[in-house]
Amino acid sequence: MADVMAVANLFLHLAEEQANEMNGDLMTDLKLQKMLYFAQCWFLARHGKLLFNSRIEAWNHGPVVPDVYEAYKTYGCNPLHAAPVNYDQFTTDEFSTILDVFAYYGKYSASGLRELSHKSGSPWAAVYVPGVKHIEITAESMKDYFKKQDPLETAADRIRRFAKESGRDIITPAISAKGNPILPADDDEDWGDWDDDQTVESVVG
Repeated sequence: MADVMAVANLFLHLAEEQANEMNGDLMTDLKLQKMLYFAQCWFLARHGKLLFNSRIEAWNHGPVVPDVYEAYKTYGCNPLHAAPVNYDQFTTDEFSTILDVFAYYGKYSASGLRELSHKSGSPWAAVYVPGVKHIEITAESMKDYFKKQDPLETAADRIRRFAKESGRDIITPAISAKGNPILPADDDEDWGDWDDDQTVESVVG
Protein backbone atom coordinates (compact mmCIF):
# COMPACT_ATOMS: atom_id res chain seq x y z
CA MET A 1 0.00 0.00 0.00
CA ALA A 2 1.33 3.43 -0.92
CA ASP A 3 1.88 6.31 1.48
CA VAL A 4 -0.70 9.01 0.82
CA MET A 5 1.87 11.82 0.95
CA ALA A 6 3.98 9.97 -1.64
CA VAL A 7 0.94 9.67 -3.91
CA ALA A 8 0.20 13.37 -3.43
CA ASN A 9 3.79 14.27 -4.22
CA LEU A 10 3.74 12.19 -7.40
CA PHE A 11 0.64 14.05 -8.58
CA LEU A 12 2.38 17.37 -7.86
CA HIS A 13 5.43 16.19 -9.77
CA LEU A 14 3.37 15.17 -12.79
CA ALA A 15 1.60 18.55 -12.73
CA GLU A 16 4.96 20.35 -12.66
CA GLU A 17 6.25 18.31 -15.58
CA GLN A 18 3.11 19.06 -17.56
CA ALA A 19 3.28 22.76 -16.68
CA ASN A 20 6.89 22.95 -17.83
CA GLU A 21 6.14 21.24 -21.13
CA MET A 22 2.86 22.97 -21.94
CA ASN A 23 3.07 26.26 -20.01
CA GLY A 24 0.20 25.05 -17.85
CA ASP A 25 -0.75 25.63 -14.25
CA LEU A 26 0.62 23.93 -11.17
CA MET A 27 -1.71 21.97 -8.92
CA THR A 28 -3.51 23.54 -5.96
CA ASP A 29 -4.59 21.71 -2.82
CA LEU A 30 -8.23 21.72 -3.98
CA LYS A 31 -7.33 19.94 -7.21
CA LEU A 32 -4.90 17.61 -5.44
CA GLN A 33 -7.65 16.47 -3.07
CA LYS A 34 -9.85 15.45 -5.98
CA MET A 35 -6.99 13.66 -7.76
CA LEU A 36 -6.31 11.63 -4.61
CA TYR A 37 -10.00 10.76 -4.35
CA PHE A 38 -10.23 9.56 -7.96
CA ALA A 39 -6.98 7.62 -7.61
CA GLN A 40 -8.34 5.83 -4.55
CA CYS A 41 -11.65 5.13 -6.28
CA TRP A 42 -10.10 3.70 -9.44
CA PHE A 43 -7.55 1.62 -7.59
CA LEU A 44 -10.37 0.10 -5.56
CA ALA A 45 -12.40 -0.53 -8.72
CA ARG A 46 -9.46 -2.11 -10.54
CA HIS A 47 -7.78 -4.08 -7.76
CA GLY A 48 -10.32 -4.38 -4.94
CA LYS A 49 -8.00 -2.85 -2.34
CA LEU A 50 -6.89 0.55 -1.09
CA LEU A 51 -4.22 2.58 -2.86
CA PHE A 52 -3.48 4.37 0.42
CA ASN A 53 -4.82 3.94 3.94
CA SER A 54 -5.79 7.55 4.77
CA ARG A 55 -9.41 8.41 5.45
CA ILE A 56 -11.42 10.33 2.83
CA GLU A 57 -14.22 12.58 4.07
CA ALA A 58 -17.15 14.40 2.43
CA TRP A 59 -16.55 18.14 2.84
CA ASN A 60 -18.37 21.07 1.27
CA HIS A 61 -16.16 21.28 -1.82
CA GLY A 62 -15.98 17.55 -2.32
CA PRO A 63 -13.92 14.63 -1.05
CA VAL A 64 -10.97 15.54 1.18
CA VAL A 65 -8.07 13.52 2.60
CA PRO A 66 -7.63 15.26 5.99
CA ASP A 67 -4.02 14.07 6.37
CA VAL A 68 -3.05 15.81 3.14
CA TYR A 69 -5.22 18.84 3.86
CA GLU A 70 -3.36 19.40 7.14
CA ALA A 71 -0.01 19.15 5.36
CA TYR A 72 -0.84 21.78 2.72
CA LYS A 73 -3.53 24.00 4.27
CA THR A 74 -1.12 26.92 4.84
CA TYR A 75 -0.76 27.25 1.04
CA GLY A 76 -4.43 28.19 0.64
CA CYS A 77 -5.20 28.59 -3.07
CA ASN A 78 -1.54 28.93 -4.04
CA PRO A 79 0.09 26.29 -6.26
CA LEU A 80 1.97 23.41 -4.65
CA HIS A 81 5.45 22.18 -5.57
CA ALA A 82 6.74 18.62 -5.51
CA ALA A 83 9.67 17.18 -3.64
CA PRO A 84 11.93 14.66 -5.43
CA VAL A 85 10.02 11.49 -6.26
CA ASN A 86 11.15 8.01 -5.22
CA TYR A 87 9.52 5.81 -7.86
CA ASP A 88 10.67 2.60 -6.16
CA GLN A 89 8.12 3.05 -3.40
CA PHE A 90 5.23 2.36 -5.81
CA THR A 91 4.16 -1.00 -7.17
CA THR A 92 3.45 -1.31 -10.89
CA ASP A 93 -0.30 -1.33 -10.22
CA GLU A 94 -0.08 1.75 -8.00
CA PHE A 95 2.08 3.69 -10.43
CA SER A 96 -0.06 2.74 -13.42
CA THR A 97 -3.30 3.82 -11.78
CA ILE A 98 -1.83 7.15 -10.62
CA LEU A 99 -0.62 7.87 -14.15
CA ASP A 100 -3.94 6.86 -15.70
CA VAL A 101 -5.85 9.07 -13.26
CA PHE A 102 -3.56 12.00 -13.99
CA ALA A 103 -3.84 11.46 -17.75
CA TYR A 104 -7.64 11.53 -17.61
CA TYR A 105 -8.47 13.93 -14.77
CA GLY A 106 -5.43 16.21 -14.98
CA LYS A 107 -6.98 18.19 -17.83
CA TYR A 108 -9.82 19.38 -15.60
CA SER A 109 -9.67 22.47 -13.42
CA ALA A 110 -10.17 22.18 -9.67
CA SER A 111 -13.75 23.39 -10.05
CA GLY A 112 -14.34 20.90 -12.87
CA LEU A 113 -13.14 18.04 -10.68
CA ARG A 114 -15.35 19.34 -7.90
CA GLU A 115 -18.35 19.00 -10.19
CA LEU A 116 -17.36 15.48 -11.20
CA SER A 117 -17.05 14.42 -7.57
CA HIS A 118 -20.46 15.99 -6.78
CA LYS A 119 -22.44 13.99 -9.34
CA SER A 120 -25.78 12.70 -8.15
CA GLY A 121 -25.39 9.20 -6.73
CA SER A 122 -21.64 9.53 -6.25
CA PRO A 123 -20.01 8.33 -3.03
CA TRP A 124 -19.61 11.96 -1.91
CA ALA A 125 -23.23 12.85 -2.68
CA ALA A 126 -24.50 9.76 -0.86
CA VAL A 127 -23.10 10.85 2.51
CA TYR A 128 -22.54 14.62 2.38
CA VAL A 129 -24.33 16.71 5.01
CA PRO A 130 -23.97 20.51 4.66
CA GLY A 131 -21.77 21.95 7.37
CA VAL A 132 -20.57 18.58 8.62
CA LYS A 133 -16.93 17.82 7.75
CA HIS A 134 -15.99 14.48 9.22
CA ILE A 135 -18.31 12.03 7.49
CA GLU A 136 -16.23 9.25 5.95
CA ILE A 137 -16.61 8.15 2.34
CA THR A 138 -16.14 4.41 2.70
CA ALA A 139 -13.90 2.26 0.55
CA GLU A 140 -16.82 -0.04 -0.20
CA SER A 141 -18.96 2.81 -1.56
CA MET A 142 -16.12 4.06 -3.77
CA LYS A 143 -15.38 0.58 -5.11
CA ASP A 144 -19.02 -0.27 -5.81
CA TYR A 145 -19.76 3.03 -7.56
CA PHE A 146 -16.67 3.14 -9.77
CA LYS A 147 -16.86 -0.51 -10.78
CA LYS A 148 -20.16 0.43 -12.45
CA GLN A 149 -18.57 3.28 -14.47
CA ASP A 150 -16.91 2.97 -17.85
CA PRO A 151 -13.35 1.68 -17.25
CA LEU A 152 -10.65 4.31 -16.90
CA GLU A 153 -8.47 4.47 -20.02
CA THR A 154 -5.12 2.74 -19.57
CA ALA A 155 -1.78 3.67 -21.10
CA ALA A 156 -2.21 0.90 -23.69
CA ASP A 157 -5.70 2.18 -24.49
CA ARG A 158 -4.27 5.65 -25.11
CA ILE A 159 -1.67 4.25 -27.53
CA ARG A 160 -4.42 2.55 -29.52
CA ARG A 161 -6.56 5.71 -29.51
CA PHE A 162 -3.66 7.94 -30.58
CA ALA A 163 -2.84 5.49 -33.36
CA LYS A 164 -6.39 5.49 -34.63
CA GLU A 165 -6.74 9.28 -34.40
CA SER A 166 -3.51 9.81 -36.34
CA GLY A 167 -4.38 7.25 -39.01
CA ARG A 168 -1.58 4.84 -38.13
CA ASP A 169 -1.78 1.17 -38.97
CA ILE A 170 -0.48 0.01 -35.59
CA ILE A 171 -3.62 0.30 -33.49
CA THR A 172 -3.28 -2.78 -31.28
CA PRO A 173 0.33 -3.34 -30.17
CA ALA A 174 1.22 -6.43 -28.18
CA ILE A 175 1.03 -5.81 -24.43
CA SER A 176 3.73 -7.04 -22.07
CA ALA A 177 3.14 -8.62 -18.66
CA LYS A 178 3.79 -5.17 -17.19
CA GLY A 179 0.97 -3.69 -19.24
CA ASN A 180 3.20 -1.78 -21.67
CA PRO A 181 2.87 -1.77 -25.46
CA ILE A 182 5.57 -3.81 -27.28
CA LEU A 183 6.08 -2.34 -30.72
CA PRO A 184 8.11 -3.75 -33.64
CA ALA A 185 11.59 -2.36 -34.12
CA ASP A 186 10.59 -0.95 -37.53
CA ASP A 187 8.32 1.50 -35.75
CA ASP A 188 10.74 2.68 -33.08
CA GLU A 189 11.40 5.94 -34.91
CA ASP A 190 7.74 6.91 -34.88
CA TRP A 191 6.60 5.37 -31.61
CA GLY A 192 9.62 5.41 -29.33
CA ASP A 193 11.44 2.42 -27.90
CA TRP A 194 8.69 0.98 -25.70
CA ASP A 195 9.43 -2.50 -24.48
CA ASP A 196 8.84 -4.85 -21.59
CA ASP A 197 11.49 -3.23 -19.40
CA GLN A 198 10.12 0.28 -19.53
CA THR A 199 7.55 1.79 -17.22
CA VAL A 200 4.09 3.03 -18.08
CA GLU A 201 5.54 6.54 -17.74
CA SER A 202 7.23 6.03 -21.11
CA VAL A 203 3.86 5.39 -22.69
CA VAL A 204 2.18 8.42 -21.17
CA GLY A 205 5.01 10.78 -21.93
